[in-house]
Amino acid sequence: MHIYTTSNTILVKGDIDEMLQVVTSDNFTVGDSALFLSNDLDQEQIQFIKEYNKTVLSKGDNAPKITFQKINPTRYEVRVENATSPFFLVFSESYHPGWKVYIESKPFQFNEIIVEYDNTGVKEARQGMITPGDIYYFFKQAIAEDRHFLVNGYANAWYIDPKEVGKEDFTLTLYFLPQSYFYIGLIISGLAFLGCVGYLAFDWKRRRGAREPNKATES
Repeated sequence: MHIYTTSNTILVKGDIDEMLQVVTSDNFTVGDSALFLSNDLDQEQIQFIKEYNKTVLSKGDNAPKITFQKINPTRYEVRVENATSPFFLVFSESYHPGWKVYIESKPFQFNEIIVEYDNTGVKEARQGMITPGDIYYFFKQAIAEDRHFLVNGYANAWYIDPKEVGKEDFTLTLYFLPQSYFYIGLIISGLAFLGCVGYLAFDWKRRRGAREPNKATES
C-alpha cells in the first residue's frame, strides 16, 4: 500500500539491521505498523514516540479507515473516517522534508474505488487529473514539521491528532511543496518575458514615432 494509517508504532533501537530482524519476525505484519529507527530520530522525536506508546498505543485503539487518490506525482488526497484517537499516516514515498500534509476545510470528491486492501481499512480511488491550482499550497499552512517523521527506514509518516483537527472525518492533502517553487518560477519567468516583449514593443514604437517627424521635415 502506498498510503496507510496505523496506531501501532515500534521504536527500534539501532540501525537497519535491527529493523530487518523485526520485519522478518512472525509478529510483524506489513502495512499494520510504523517502524521508527532510533538512529534516524533526534532525542525529541524519540521521546515523542515513547510518550505516544504510553498514552495512545497502550489503549489499543484502531487506526481510522482511509481512502486515498493520486492526483499527480506531487499530490495525493486522503479521506480519513472514524478517527477517534491520534494515529500515524504513513506515506511510502522516499522521505523528503518537502512533503507536507494539509488539513482541508472542504471534502474532496474522490473517483471510483479501484482497490480495497484486505483487512487494512484502506481503499484506493482511480487517479485524478493534474490540476493547475497546486500553487495554492505555497500559501497554505501545513501540519507542523515536528510531526513529520522518517519511518520504515525510508518513508514519510505524520502524527495526526483528530482533536486538533476538530472532527473524526476529514480530508488531508499530501503535497510536495517544492513543486510550488517550480510553478512560481514559471510565473516569474513568464512575467519577465512579457515585460521584455512589452518594453521592446514600446521602444520600437517610440523610435518609429521619432523618425516620422524627421521624414516630414525632409520632404
